[in-house]
Amino acid sequence: MKALKALKTRIHGTAPTSADPWFFPSESKSNVQGFCGTDPILLVAQRPSFAEWNENHKHRRALYDGLADLGAGNAHLTDLYKYRGPVGKLCPSLLVDFETHLGWIREEIAILNPVCIIAMGDNVYDLLKKRYLRDEMVRKVWHFGALRYHTIADFQAKLAGEIEFAYQYMREEGFI
Repeated sequence: MKALKALKTRIHGTAPTSADPWFFPSESKSNVQGFCGTDPILLVAQRPSFAEWNENHKHRRALYDGLADLGAGNAHLTDLYKYRGPVGKLCPSLLVDFETHLGWIREEIAILNPVCIIAMGDNVYDLLKKRYLRDEMVRKVWHFGALRYHTIADFQAKLAGEIEFAYQYMREEGFI
């Protein structure tokens, strides 16, 4: 979608030289579209880490294979805070540009008009519920980083529950 590509280009152009914006990549192996996904389901993670996230990374495989198995490869994947950095709790008060990033998420929401926003992790869920008006649209699933404590099967089962909720809602409302 042209509007998403334009937003991505603008984010890259806005980034200070010390920042490294990152976007969920598209992948032909699983047919997951990443940031370029245009279905009305948004999955929002916290922020990209400094780690490489190649096609064989355990967390990427859990998320992308789970989405592919559910037929949700065109869901839109994004981060609340676009610049790479240390992972942990995201504290907006410590990030002078947090409102800029929140504005970008609002643009993504305006472009895609999602029927469901799935926050990946408690921190993102809490931030979205406090700052986004249509609270009933915000759901929660484990962040893929939870694989340090849980199995891939458990993670994918949680993901499947939320994706199925979104699809059921879309069926009931006549979107599909």
